[in-house]
Amino acid sequence: MSQGRPIVDWNAIRNDYDAGRMPLREIGAKHGITHGAIRKRVLRDGWDITARAVARAAHKTVPAEVVVAQAIRKRIARLLATASRLQAELDDLDKNATATSAATTLVTGNDSVTASATRAGASVSKPGIQVSSQAWQLAL
Repeated sequence: MSQGRPIVDWNAIRNDYDAGRMPLREIGAKHGITHGAIRKRVLRDGWDITARAVARAAHKTVPAEVVVAQAIRKRIARLLATASRLQAELDDLDKNATATSAATTLVTGNDSVTASATRAGASVSKPGIQVSSQAWQLAL
């Protein structure tokens, strides 16, 4: 009888270990044993730890061109987001300027005098009409 222990294919485990593609926990789960049991076997039988480390590093290594391309893509995405935000702010400023210009033209009919007075925070009035930047809630 096997006394409740599973039959373990140590050759298959050794092949997975030497390939270096999976961590010990994944190898153990795949073969139905604990990672500690694999670690004990590695130490007991003297499996080559260095070769495994080299194999794992080879699978994780990314060529420099890929790293540079990823960095460039991230930088471009950040620049596009900044450009979009700035465009939205410019659109808001343009809307405010258009509304201010329309309000001053309506009141006085003279853009240059009224615009400078309005930018200074002064109220512009005509008989029966009062316009101020606060009333219109415009950002000047």
